[in-house]
Amino acid sequence: MDYFEYRGGELYAENIRVADIAAQVGTPLYIYSRRTLQEHYEKIARAFEPLQPMICYSVKSSSNVALLKLLADLGAG
Repeated sequence: MDYFEYRGGELYAENIRVADIAAQVGTPLYIYSRRTLQEHYEKIARAFEPLQPMICYSVKSSSNVALLKLLADLGAG
């Protein structure tokens, strides 16, 4: 599932209007959905569980500390 959706022509991220986030922190900005990342990580982990994989994330793709901490907390390498 993806927790980004349009409602009445406005984009929301996890039930928060993206326009409100942009007004508060300014633009340009990147908005990540913790729920989306967690859900997709867990789906991958369950799918490959019998193989006991180390699921890794490349820091080169994003060095966002909050994102890296979330993935590490989930068990990613």
